[in-house]
Amino acid sequence: MLSANGLVVKQGDMVSLSAAGLAYFDGGIPPPQSPRRSGHVARRAASAVQRLFDVIIERAPRGITRADLAAATGYEAVDGGGFRNTLSVLSSNGLIHKAGDEVRAVEELIG
Repeated sequence: MLSANGLVVKQGDMVSLSAAGLAYFDGGIPPPQSPRRSGHVARRAASAVQRLFDVIIERAPRGITRADLAAATGYEAVDGGGFRNTLSVLSSNGLIHKAGDEVRAVEELIG
């Protein structure tokens, strides 16, 4: 479903968000006050989502603990809003499965 809708790109064993996927998953971020900064904010948000997604895919089919994921992506705390919100973008869009403290890619991406 994700690749059929053009939201992810598969190249061999690699899976990453496409430009359409990045735009789609960042759709819930409110626009900044200054139009000059809009590209910067969108790039930072997309970059955060992509960083988490890349690490989760690298570990697939194994999962990764939230603490290890935060450390691998430069977040200082797993209970911080930035980390939780970014992880929520991936979860609410059906890219990851959360079970307790572990996060893993959905089967469609690694199957």
